[in-house]
Amino acid sequence: MPRAGGCQPLFGSVVGDAVEPESLPISYGFFVFRRRSQFICSLHVDQHSKHFSYVETSFHKTLNVSRGVLSNPDFMHVTKAEFLEELSDQNVCATRRINIRRDGRLIPTQHVVLTFQTPVLPKSINAGYINCKLRPYILNPLRCFKCQRYGHSQQSCRGTDLVCGKCVESGHEINVCASDAFKCRNCSGPHAASSKSCPTWIFEKEVIAVKIKRNITFPEGRQIVKDRTPKVGVSYSSTVQMQQKISNSTSEINSVQLPDLFPFQHCHLSSLLLRHLPLL
Repeated sequence: MPRAGGCQPLFGSVVGDAVEPESLPISYGFFVFRRRSQFICSLHVDQHSKHFSYVETSFHKTLNVSRGVLSNPDFMHVTKAEFLEELSDQNVCATRRINIRRDGRLIPTQHVVLTFQTPVLPKSINAGYINCKLRPYILNPLRCFKCQRYGHSQQSCRGTDLVCGKCVESGHEINVCASDAFKCRNCSGPHAASSKSCPTWIFEKEVIAVKIKRNITFPEGRQIVKDRTPKVGVSYSSTVQMQQKISNSTSEINSVQLPDLFPFQHCHLSSLLLRHLPLL
């Protein structure tokens, strides 16, 4: 199966107003694309069909919603049901009040997480006669309690050994660790794997922030943060020189005159695949 980015005419003939598919590391036969209506959908091509003629589309389960934080002391005693009843006409489908733990007790705060049935978070909402501004809800990085790595949960961990979050030794949990020394599994620093001062935690948090604020995928957000993170042993001047070389190369490429392309003709899906896509 070819890369999703090279199948623009194919998806256009199937879903009409689809734009460039996203390059996501998803399972074979699945593509994710963004329609002009901003709804992100998933498209499944049946790999068992000889001509790949069967196509099924569905809305993506997680990329079609957005979450924002409403902070207002006037709504401290408003319940979840009341929020949903009053804000349902503004596409709010779920609410959750943020609680903090203090002295072993959960204390409710004035901050409420609102989930919207739209991929783009609104800047504000009207709660009664009050216009409330929203800010993006930035999740903390997901860390596996089994291997201590980021990006997956304990239930989906492929590791075989239980790793301590304090000393990185295998075979025991942090609550029974007898070591006095701290060592991070992710950066090897002198702190626990759960430390928010860990460079890896800070990096993963920034990836999530970029992903949510720009409404892009995790791979895209990770690449953006990597590109702007200073690299060890690389000076600022050398980075600027490299960017200038890339800019000059791009200008040369853009100056090349290409012949006119033939307009794409819509045709049956199976015949298009037979003519343009390699079969397995």
